[in-house]
Amino acid sequence: MRRILLFAHYNKYDELSAYVLHWLEALQESYETRIVISGSALGQADTQRLLAVCDEVLFFEGPGKDFGAWRFGLLEKGPAFFEAYDSITLMNDSCLGPLFPILPVLEEMEATGADFWGITQARQDAAAEGLAAMPKSVVPVKGQNSLRYLQSYFMVFQKTAARSEAFRSFWEQLTFGKPEAGQAKAMVPEEARLTDILLKAGFSCEVFIPTETDRGIRLLPDISLCHPDILIEKRSPFIRIKSLPLFEYPKYLKRVLAARTDYDIQLLEACIMQNYPPHASIHVADHLLPLLQTNGSGAVQAKEVSARPKLRVAVHFHVFYPDLFEELLPQLARVRYPFDLYITTDTPEKKVLLSSLIAGHAPQLTLAEVRVMPNRGRDILPWLQLSDVLSAYDVAGHFHTKKTINRLGYFGGCWHDELLSSLVLPMDEILHHMEQDAGLGVVITDAPVVFRKRLLSLLGDVNHSTMKMLWERMGLKKEFRFEAHELPVMPYGSMFWYRPKALQPLFDLGLQPEDFPEEPIAADGTLAHAIERMPVYIAWDQGYSFRVVMHPDFALSGFENQSHYHIANSFHRLRSSFTWRAGQLITWLPKRIHRLIKSVN
Repeated sequence: MRRILLFAHYNKYDELSAYVLHWLEALQESYETRIVISGSALGQADTQRLLAVCDEVLFFEGPGKDFGAWRFGLLEKGPAFFEAYDSITLMNDSCLGPLFPILPVLEEMEATGADFWGITQARQDAAAEGLAAMPKSVVPVKGQNSLRYLQSYFMVFQKTAARSEAFRSFWEQLTFGKPEAGQAKAMVPEEARLTDILLKAGFSCEVFIPTETDRGIRLLPDISLCHPDILIEKRSPFIRIKSLPLFEYPKYLKRVLAARTDYDIQLLEACIMQNYPPHASIHVADHLLPLLQTNGSGAVQAKEVSARPKLRVAVHFHVFYPDLFEELLPQLARVRYPFDLYITTDTPEKKVLLSSLIAGHAPQLTLAEVRVMPNRGRDILPWLQLSDVLSAYDVAGHFHTKKTINRLGYFGGCWHDELLSSLVLPMDEILHHMEQDAGLGVVITDAPVVFRKRLLSLLGDVNHSTMKMLWERMGLKKEFRFEAHELPVMPYGSMFWYRPKALQPLFDLGLQPEDFPEEPIAADGTLAHAIERMPVYIAWDQGYSFRVVMHPDFALSGFENQSHYHIANSFHRLRSSFTWRAGQLITWLPKRIHRLIKSVN
């Protein structure tokens, strides 16, 4: 059996993922010829990497994504080229695999004698996807398999169908233009129309995993998107990437994959972290550093530091409260990984005091500089203005003394204690991980206990517009909707470890003191608060991953959080109710009218 594969590749950030290379290499024994058709502007190095695992790479510009790529490849090579092959497989890069060997699947489905076939189908009751207007001529293939259409991530056309006039005409007449004025957007996707056309022409169709199964449960119309666990159970060669973030418990699905397949989970995690923003990838990829081991007194047993450390490390502390810094000095003095200490503060008197504290309590520390800076932007502006110095290091840590005096007395102390216990006590261990993983760009703490135990996180985020403005000013290429995610993955309290290269776009903005409001500032909604929420996302845009570290003394069980979750769910239901929205409108209108009157006057 002579088979040819047309593989549609598209990445909106013009990147080539490792899972694509793995996939194409694994298909070598099943396909005589593998042609990649990419709609992305890949560089020469990525093109050469593709050519190492396929026979030819074609590039096309135009709409249509996968169908546009296949149309280009079929017409570019021409009918005569495909005459030599017994089947044509159309595949796109929206899946991970192969999870199981694909050759047995190809041979099993070829033995059915079907003219064309696929891995999965969408059921007739797929009205939720806007397919209510599908042609009624699409009928069941056999038995209970109520075929709606073959899904386009993997479709095989035997020569009987591939050489037909119906197949050729479909591709020649395929267009992707916008509907004319007054016309509704087409509700029928290309794969559904192709299935319909071939069935009308009298060709037979089969599906490897029917929508209906023997489980006795009602499945959602798109089994490939909503039930990847069933695809694994039925030994599908691959699962769709976007089914992972949508799955109710993605990390369980990873355990199933690891137990039942030989697929490299690291390829899965790299794919998710590369293509999904942090608030989505954190539900799938393993972002938590291995739990730190305590010695019974709350201090962390550090990993052995290598005799020749590989990283040049800087630690920046913005010290507004010298008394808190004095309490921290013994912990800093116990760190074995060599680092240069930079301190910023707001008065010359504090500068003298801090220098004397270090000389008296921790003379072994390498104090590189103590710099006085204006009291603007809290710890954020001093950190940014020191970024030219810190950027000379491989890794830097940003910390400050935090009291949060505008809240309950224990609030700031608990928060400060957790942040420093999670980031400073295990400093040797964190730097060990950053030595081992050059792609690790940011290390943050888990959401602090004071936020997990209170309703503060449910009040929404007022920083979206400022975050969006900064994102656009930095010229970052990746996209996500700020307003769609009220709780970003962020270094609470703006304390974290980072690689300066991962955050360089932020430093390049050159923000100045006048960009930040004078004290006293609001508890939220300022430029500093917006920047606090962005390091993980900036690093993601620059191709770096992130990790979350949690000191075991601050771990909460599900039982401790149970009442909080109940209140949270009730609160979210209230916010989505008509009464809440009506109340928002009533309170918003007077404010809006007042602003309009002021602007006129």
